[in-house]
Amino acid sequence: MKIAYRLYTVVPKLVKFVDHLTNWYVRMNRRRLKGDGGQEDCKTALETLFSVLYTMIRMMVRVYEDKVVSVQL
Repeated sequence: MKIAYRLYTVVPKLVKFVDHLTNWYVRMNRRRLKGDGGQEDCKTALETLFSVLYTMIRMMVRVYEDKVVSVQL
């Protein structure tokens, strides 16, 4: 039995979520990102955003890979 995964229905929602998350974080940390709290604070804010986005993308890839492997078996 083949299971069809319609990624075209999921991917736009994930992209929209990442966009909203990024915009929210930048709005909430605008002063930190401009360097008002010092260079180290700005670096920490950017590292936090990177870490969250990177981890989320890695999780999405794992879910996608699991589905592809299960469909191919």
